[in-house]
Amino acid sequence: DTELIGDITPKLIGSSNDKAAVSTAATTSGSSSNGSAWNAANTWEEKDYTQWAKDKLTSLIVIDESIGLPSTVPYNIKVRKVSDIQGHAQIAHVRGKARYIYEFSLDLSFTISSTDANKKVKYKATVSVTDIINDLLDDIDIASLRWDDSKSAPTGAELAAARSAILNPSTVKAYIIGKVNNFEQEFRKL
Repeated sequence: DTELIGDITPKLIGSSNDKAAVSTAATTSGSSSNGSAWNAANTWEEKDYTQWAKDKLTSLIVIDESIGLPSTVPYNIKVRKVSDIQGHAQIAHVRGKARYIYEFSLDLSFTISSTDANKKVKYKATVSVTDIINDLLDDIDIASLRWDDSKSAPTGAELAAARSAILNPSTVKAYIIGKVNNFEQEFRKL
């Protein structure tokens, strides 16, 4: 029976013999070293990177950085702060292939001032940015715009021009997409 079955003596879990057997089994089965030893079939395994992702997004959106605007926009927009980041990020190994999964929303506060030397206006506003999702960056949505101080918020034609400058897809949204692209490159290096 011993020749047919082999050694069936009970062994302590975690012994050096078991580790060597698991390592040998993983090598001979062709599994990658990205997954755990328990997941030799590479079916599904994920690791949470949410806190790292929140910190990285916050550091990439530079405070006091001007958002690049087309020359036709008569304003300068500078980032003041990033707040209320909600969401998650994971790296999942599915059937031996790494998948980088994230979904976030955040609030972006900024100042908007006129580029016209004759106008000395400066407003503070916050936008809620939603749908920051891997593979769907064009779907990023500016869900709301609110003026931080309603007493000094723009009015009339100035309000329409300021809103247009902020909500134009080539301004704040393009800035966020650029920063998320940088984030994704860093994320894929992990």
